[in-house]
Amino acid sequence: MDLSYIKEHWTKRVNDDRLSCINAWNSSAKDYIYDGSVNFENNSFLKFMRDKVKFTSEMNVLDIGCGAGAYSVAVAPEVRKVVGVDFSPEMLKEAKSAAERNGISNAEFIRRDWYYCDENEFKSQYDIVFAHTTPAISDYNSLMKMMYASRKYCFLCMPARRSDEILDSLRLMLGMKKPNTDESAAFIFDTVWLNGCNPETVYENKTWNSRKTFDDAVTWYLGRLKEEKCLNEKEEESVIRFLSNVSINGYVSETIKTTLVSFFWEFK
Repeated sequence: MDLSYIKEHWTKRVNDDRLSCINAWNSSAKDYIYDGSVNFENNSFLKFMRDKVKFTSEMNVLDIGCGAGAYSVAVAPEVRKVVGVDFSPEMLKEAKSAAERNGISNAEFIRRDWYYCDENEFKSQYDIVFAHTTPAISDYNSLMKMMYASRKYCFLCMPARRSDEILDSLRLMLGMKKPNTDESAAFIFDTVWLNGCNPETVYENKTWNSRKTFDDAVTWYLGRLKEEKCLNEKEEESVIRFLSNVSINGYVSETIKTTLVSFFWEFK
C-alpha cells in the first residue's frame, strides 16, 4: 500500500446539504456543555497527551472539530494559546461560554468547516494539533490538512468498531452503507507511517448513552444521514416515522458502543 492508494480509497462521502449536518450538531450543542469533567486527572486522552508531550507556555495548539470546547479549555492553561475550529455556530457559542466561565483568556474559537477550509490558513502554525472524536478528520485529505498544520506533534482520537443502535438501523432501512471506521483506523496508521512518522496507539472501550427529545432526534438523525446521502421526501418521512415508533414519552434513546483509538506522532 502506498499513499496514492490511500488517497484513492479513503474518501469521505460528503453531500452538498451541509446545512442539515450543521443543524444536527447545533441541536446537540447543549449535550456537550463543559462541566469540568474533562481534565488531565480523569480523561484518558488528555493523560495520553501529557504522557507524550511536555506542555510549555510557548506552545500554540490547534483543536480541530472542537465542539463545545471541553478539550480546548482543559489544555489552555498549559500552553500559550489554543485555537478551536468547528463548523457549528452553537457549538462555538458553548465553547466561548465555557472559556469565559473558567477564566480562560488564551483560547480562540473560530468557525471553519475543516473539510473545505484553506489549509494555508493553518499550515505549520501550531506546535500541537489534535482532534478528538470528530468527523472533521475522516479521509485522506482532511488528515493531511491536519498534518500540514502541525510543526511538531499530532494527536488524533477516533471511534472504531462502533455500533449505533438507532443510526445503524436507519442506515439499514435506507439501504445505506455503514461507514467503515475500522478501515479508517488502518488508513490513518498507514498514512502517518508512510509520511515518515512513527505512530503510537492506545485503545479504550467506551459506551455512550444518548437521550434526545423527539424533535431534536429528528434534526440529529436526518442531519447525520444527509451528510452521507441525499434523502428524498419519502425517505425523510420514513426516518421520522421510525423515530416516532422507537420514541418513549417523547424521547429517543440510543446506546453507542465503540473502541476509541488514539494516535500520537511526532515530526522529526
